Amino acid sequence: MAEVSGSAIPPGSKPSAPVGGGNDPTKTSGAAKVVAPFQITGMQDRDRWLKMILYGKHGAGKTELAGSSVDVEAMRDVVMIDAESGDMTLHDSARIKNPSLIHHIRVTDFKTVAYVQEFLKAYCSARDRGDKAMMSKLYAQVTGVQTDNPPVYRTVIVDSLTEVEVYCVYQLLNIKVDGNNIGDDIDTAGWPEFRKNNEMVKLLVRAFRDLPMHVIFVCAESYTQDEQKKHHYSPALTGKLASQVQGFVDIVGWVTVGPSDGTSEAPRRVFIQPISGGPKFDAKNRRSVYKAPFFDNPSMSSIMRDIGLLK
Repeated sequence: MAEVSGSAIPPGSKPSAPVGGGNDPTKTSGAAKVVAPFQITGMQDRDRWLKMILYGKHGAGKTELAGSSVDVEAMRDVVMIDAESGDMTLHDSARIKNPSLIHHIRVTDFKTVAYVQEFLKAYCSARDRGDKAMMSKLYAQVTGVQTDNPPVYRTVIVDSLTEVEVYCVYQLLNIKVDGNNIGDDIDTAGWPEFRKNNEMVKLLVRAFRDLPMHVIFVCAESYTQDEQKKHHYSPALTGKLASQVQGFVDIVGWVTVGPSDGTSEAPRRVFIQPISGGPKFDAKNRRSVYKAPFFDNPSMSSIMRDIGLLK
């Protein structure tokens, strides 16, 4: 991995908060530079970025749905962190018009995912400053391509967070993901490793969540059974992580596939609120503008419109 530089934001580069009255403290002219350890801004001045978890069984269309963000101009450019070698789904999908525009990063260990987050943090900082020269420099470091028109990254897809967590456990156990451990005895994770894994994955999810970008985490599906043998579905993460990471995002969607009539593609539904009288599953939606408990046959374009982030 090439060294990523330029991540620090120059002192005083952020807009300053004024001193004085008014309903919006950021609208008064003649404000001095902020020297406090925090800054007050107006709610309407903040950029609105979607933070989302999509989970479901394999083949439900999670990666395809996340990848359809490339067809939304306001979400481009899109970079995909591929921990599962699942990008073939995107190129074969009739639901995605511009799969070739997705920028792809193959990862096979936890540290590399963290490096990608650091790169995107530096890149977004340069993007927001309008520093195209720094964007070009950072882009060249990770691609070898020199360009005066670097991409403007606005969306990152992590596919999948389930596999990224596996890489975290491997790192804690010093297991190399290169095939050289096959046939050898390897350690198994105990309570200390699971505690470290929990904190490391939460730190990573928070770091991605805090990027000034649209962030879509893709997860596999797991379930538990109650005493009546009824299933409760949730993201496939270890222990409390499955519920803890849900608090970091705006939308948690359970991706399901309905029965096909044999003549057309099977319908897809993404539940974002629990429902009564049906299966039990984890889901949430902080975007109060959208009241329905699910999206039917959605794309990222339709979801962004429904939740009020796209006109």
